[in-house]
Amino acid sequence: MWCSRLAVLRRVLLAVGSCLILVGLWAQPAAAADVSAPTIESLDFQPRTVDVTGKARTVKVTARITDTGSGLSRGSLTFLYAGVTVRSATADWVRQSGTANDGTYTAIVTIPADAPPGNWTWYSGLTDTAGNSAHPDTRYAGDYPTTA
Repeated sequence: MWCSRLAVLRRVLLAVGSCLILVGLWAQPAAAADVSAPTIESLDFQPRTVDVTGKARTVKVTARITDTGSGLSRGSLTFLYAGVTVRSATADWVRQSGTANDGTYTAIVTIPADAPPGNWTWYSGLTDTAGNSAHPDTRYAGDYPTTA
């Protein structure tokens, strides 16, 4: 008799405990949705001028990229020359320090040999883990490399 009453009591307590756990989990506030895209906070590149006569040259670009939500997932930087002949050079951002939410990234871009002289514009594609994307470019920074 005692065994059957204990078994019933045990089942009731387990059921009540399970309900309390489920209610506790259900009552948790939902996480805010990530709707903001990554941002380039600062950008610099070296060297500022490259001579690509007969030989390709690299430009090292360093940027501080932030994302208040899920963090940067991937990104690239493209230099573009839009003269008579369109030329472009692209490299991926690689995090050097910090976190996906606030980090220092570099991209090593190779300007092709014999590219036309003049100013090259840049643009970047940034995507965070939640899928938000941004495409900042020269218009925002007012800075660009020059081929000699």
